[in-house]
Amino acid sequence: MAKPEEKDGLSEAARAERSAGPYLDAVWRMVAALLLGAGAGVLLDRKLHWEPWGVVVGLGLGLGLGFWSLMRSLSKLGKRQ
Repeated sequence: MAKPEEKDGLSEAARAERSAGPYLDAVWRMVAALLLGAGAGVLLDRKLHWEPWGVVVGLGLGLGLGFWSLMRSLSKLGKRQ
């Protein structure tokens, strides 16, 4: 007879990784938004010679977008549970 924790065929570590997935997705969205904002800022700096204001504005927009995406992901996760 199977143990209760092995009912779904996954080890404890695999179940822990699966449950952490949505949180890791939310963090990666935050990181991606920051990197995209910084990248756009660097491009603006180079094209318009705004150093360092393009990066500052890009990081600010990326941070705002990242927090918005993070909150949206976590609110969906809260509704799912």
